[in-house]
Amino acid sequence: MGVSTDGQICFGIALDDDEATKFPWDTDEHDGDIEHWWLYEEGYENPFELYDAYGNYLNRAVPPDSKVKE
Repeated sequence: MGVSTDGQICFGIALDDDEATKFPWDTDEHDGDIEHWWLYEEGYENPFELYDAYGNYLNRAVPPDSKVKE
């Protein structure tokens, strides 16, 4: 008879509780949004744009699936 088990391994950095730790994304510019900081402040650039400012496809044409996956 076997025993079913699950496990979870987590990694992180221990920070001092009594000291306020400042991170680069904790500014008014990023509003604590680590994804925005990581993507746009650390040099990531979209290879192309699919959507306009309103969330519509550019030129109102649905791109092929290969382009969307890219």
